[in-house]
Amino acid sequence: MIVPSQRLLWLAGAVGLPAITVAGLRPGLAAPCYAILAGCAVAAALDAIRGAGRIRALQIRTPEFLRFTKNVPASLPITMENRSAGDLRLRLGVVMPGGVSSEKTVEETLAPPGLSLLPWPCTGRARGDQVLRELHLETPSPFGLWQVREPRPVEFTFRVYPNLRDRATASLFLKTADAGLRMRRQIGKGREFDNLRQYMPGDSFEDIHWKATARRAFPVVKLYRVEHAQEVYAV
Repeated sequence: MIVPSQRLLWLAGAVGLPAITVAGLRPGLAAPCYAILAGCAVAAALDAIRGAGRIRALQIRTPEFLRFTKNVPASLPITMENRSAGDLRLRLGVVMPGGVSSEKTVEETLAPPGLSLLPWPCTGRARGDQVLRELHLETPSPFGLWQVREPRPVEFTFRVYPNLRDRATASLFLKTADAGLRMRRQIGKGREFDNLRQYMPGDSFEDIHWKATARRAFPVVKLYRVEHAQEVYAV
């Protein structure tokens, strides 16, 4: 998309309008006036064509995804590759997805030849995956008569995780049923081996440890305990 710049509007007002007025009032000067108008039109057309080629020389890339912490300021790294020979003035616009906020929406910068990095400040506000699909570029034409605009598709995912450093969130992990009590092993029919003891009436034959029974010359059974290795929280 190409839109006229303020410079082109000033040129039209300072040159085009007086030339048309003089051509209407002085027919003898119509030919020079029309020649001036034609020259301005040709220059504007060439400038528009060069401006379109100029923005195509700029490539924009982002990572596929980054991990963010909710309500913790971070930045989105935007890689710019200027394939032209000189610096390129650029306006970059980023419309963040709903679960991500940024203190700015437009940034004016200068892209030098080659690769450069622009960190874009942002903060995740909602947990989950937030997808950014488009960046917006604007650059002036060589003569500054036009502003060339172009959207660039990207596929960047903000992976926003809970803020475990937040006191309100951290307190949720302290609410356990045995708060203040010392953890004790629970003897029972678990799956983790605990110890051996002498066989007693009522014990299951499948729990008999035959090797220990042979060594000790009396029946020995295996005891198991309930596992309490760790607690798992789904956030």
